[in-house]
Amino acid sequence: ALTVIEMSCAYAIEANNAGEPAIRLKDAPKPEAADFLIDPILYDRNPTIIFGDGGSGKSYVAMAMGAGLAKGKTYVDGLSVNRKCVVGYLDWEMSSWEHRGRFESITGPDMPEDLIYIQCVAPLPEDVDRLRKYAREYGINYWIVDSVAPACGGEPESAQVAAAYFNALRALGGASLSIAHISKMGANQDQKPFGSTFWHNLARLTWFAKATQLPEGISVALYNRKNNLGRLIAPLAIDLDFSDPVIGLRRGQP
Repeated sequence: ALTVIEMSCAYAIEANNAGEPAIRLKDAPKPEAADFLIDPILYDRNPTIIFGDGGSGKSYVAMAMGAGLAKGKTYVDGLSVNRKCVVGYLDWEMSSWEHRGRFESITGPDMPEDLIYIQCVAPLPEDVDRLRKYAREYGINYWIVDSVAPACGGEPESAQVAAAYFNALRALGGASLSIAHISKMGANQDQKPFGSTFWHNLARLTWFAKATQLPEGISVALYNRKNNLGRLIAPLAIDLDFSDPVIGLRRGQP
């Protein structure tokens, strides 16, 4: 006879394999959340990619977006946060302490509780079960992936690898921001993330990031390369002032 634990495991596996039930499309429930979580940079319920060369400031922008969502209030003058989220920061590149330093440099010592750091080694498609456990434990409903190349678990040029990555994001639930890089070769390297065209096709919103130097910091210009849910968004910039221990952030002009 099956034990209670074995029966519970069997039911859990069956429910997971069954997935979401089919519905009549006319009966689809209207979400309560805003279309933009941070207007106009991050959509709700959909994947966003920010891509650029190394040193373009995209990771600082991602951390500022994550901090604002976790606080429910923007850290960038001139932007607005429409809904507070619990953010899961998935890191394949640095350490928790390094990210904590960057986090505090944006927020000051009063750091929001709801930015959850998760160090990752396995590719995202292979790590979904563990990450869904954290999602349930902490209530995570927004994901930041730093960064796509080590997270995807294969050659970024492969359509199959890109599709598996986005399927994994979908399985996690919530919306997401993925940090990606550009090709070092080719005339159109500022138009799409590095790798298969599926990185561009399967994201709902993509931004190309390019940094220029300011007297006390950098200005990260953001150029919208794709918007599946509306017209292309006019270019904008986020200026970072490093002259004080707490970085000054404001919306600027590219």
